[in-house]
Amino acid sequence: MTVHSGETRRVTLAAEPRVVADHDSALPGGRIAARRHRVALAHDAGDRSTVASATLRGATMKP
Repeated sequence: MTVHSGETRRVTLAAEPRVVADHDSALPGGRIAARRHRVALAHDAGDRSTVASATLRGATMKP
C-alpha cells in the first residue's frame, strides 16, 4: 500500500502480545499495561518520519 503526501489511510497492526508485555514476578506470566504506546511506520530502524500512538487495554498472559 502506498500513501501519498496529504492522503490519509487507516491501517490495522497486529503485534505478538509478548512484544509489549512486561515480566511480572507476581504472576506466572506477563502483564500488558493499559497505556498508550508509540508506533513508528518506517522503511528502516532510523526512519522516524511516521510516528503515531495506540492505546492498549491491560491484560495478563499465561506462560
